[in-house]
Amino acid sequence: ILAADSDVTVAAWYKTSDAGFDTICNDAEGDYWLGLIGGQMLLYVRAFGSSVTTGSALHDGTWRFVIATHNSATDTIGLSLDGGALVTAASGGANGALNTFFVGSRSSGLWFFDGKLDGVGIWPRVLTAQERPDLYNAGDGLFY
Repeated sequence: ILAADSDVTVAAWYKTSDAGFDTICNDAEGDYWLGLIGGQMLLYVRAFGSSVTTGSALHDGTWRFVIATHNSATDTIGLSLDGGALVTAASGGANGALNTFFVGSRSSGLWFFDGKLDGVGIWPRVLTAQERPDLYNAGDGLFY
């Protein structure tokens, strides 16, 4: 889904009690992965070994909202949970290839999401600091 020098935002509502490996989305080559490992949300860019994580357990069986971004201008990836601030890390760049995008499992068919996913959205830009919490809408959700 990411190409070199491209911006993207992926957002999804999820609910799980599983503390294993749960894929929300990734590309066919596994270069980009968003999901939960041990209950912590992780956005990972394989080619550059870049990642950003929440650092807290998020597998409590309640509906949660995650936003993942890639900003080509600042060369960063970011995560926002439940309308909170965007936590960012250097991305090292984006992979130059466009690949098939998978929701709910890795492209290999492993690491299925053990729970519920809803309202998955993809934008070819980084949503603004106002749009991100607007989508969360205090837990009631909005759709663009």
